[in-house]
Amino acid sequence: MISNGVKRNLLALVLFIFLAIAGISGFVLAYSKETDLTNQAVEPVFEPVLQPVFDPAILNWEKVSSAIPWEARDSQAVVVSEDKIWLTGGMQFEEKILNDIWYSENGKDWFLATASAPWAARQGHGLVSYKDKLWIAGRLDVKAVGGKNDVWFSTF
Repeated sequence: MISNGVKRNLLALVLFIFLAIAGISGFVLAYSKETDLTNQAVEPVFEPVLQPVFDPAILNWEKVSSAIPWEARDSQAVVVSEDKIWLTGGMQFEEKILNDIWYSENGKDWFLATASAPWAARQGHGLVSYKDKLWIAGRLDVKAVGGKNDVWFSTF
């Protein structure tokens, strides 16, 4: 006799093969484990579930502006927090490493929060929003051909 777990996995395999042959894309076959109220597995089998997959081909891009006030850069960090887009640091194509902070509420109108943050100029750093603070961590240090491991935070 075939167990329920094996039946489910066979069903998932058949469904996966059908979707592949039919050319249906935009979904992934995911598994969710059944648990009881104590979060213990009821049985060691998985239930197949179809989940939609992000498809960048369906995005419609629209240029917001060609005249953003901050200087062209790469290796900057960007995060969304407090209903604003925040941009920090970066590098002007091997000329100058930056430590400025910019923000925008709509992606079109940008405002300089500070031209010189208290942390050292940086590129290749991380920026996250956590517990009502902006956290900035690490940086690439080209002169030392390595990185720095400092961490800073700012409240709003």
